Amino acid sequence: MDLAYFQEQLLTKHPDRMKVMSQSRSLPQSDRFHLMCLAVKDDNPRIRYDAVSQLGTLGTIDREVSQQILTTALQSDPEIDVKAAAADSLGALQMTGAFPLLVETYHNTQDWLLRLSIVAALGSLGVADAFDLLVEAVHSDNELVQISAIRALGDLGDDRAVPVLAPFKEHPDWQIRHALAQALGNLGKTARPILSQLAQDQSPQVVESAQNALASNR
Repeated sequence: MDLAYFQEQLLTKHPDRMKVMSQSRSLPQSDRFHLMCLAVKDDNPRIRYDAVSQLGTLGTIDREVSQQILTTALQSDPEIDVKAAAADSLGALQMTGAFPLLVETYHNTQDWLLRLSIVAALGSLGVADAFDLLVEAVHSDNELVQISAIRALGDLGDDRAVPVLAPFKEHPDWQIRHALAQALGNLGKTARPILSQLAQDQSPQVVESAQNALASNR
């Protein structure tokens, strides 16, 4: 089965298009890319989600086209999880040109899933101007968004985050403290006192991450 076969299945709205999408993974990457560019227009949200997600790796084939497709999906797709997948893919491809749109979208939505994906993407982009938004996200009332923001501040590598993150060393949720230990490992020597405290944490996962961070952050 070649690219033309899969394109025909999508264009004729074959009732088993999800299976078709799965089978298309056998195609060469360049052909898969062209198929995903078609699939993002499908009226089935599961097809669009799959296509947008795959562009997170295939998008390097044509970054300009991919950024256009992904930013359009982030702005206009009616499904939140497709928007979130678009944010994920923009981050995976490190498309810094999408930074203003990601920030705008974060402030224009209250959906936790989309915010979580945007925060993670901003960490991946490594744009210094993301710092203020990530600090805002750290104080979200959704713990999953908080965890994503803590990790993203670590990814950003700006040591201004250390005093922002310090209060989380006493957080009752071990997953928050675990994310904190991982993030602090990327934030320089000023993070070592907090890591030393986390290395005595009651959670073994937190202890392990803190010890690893201390060993690498000398």
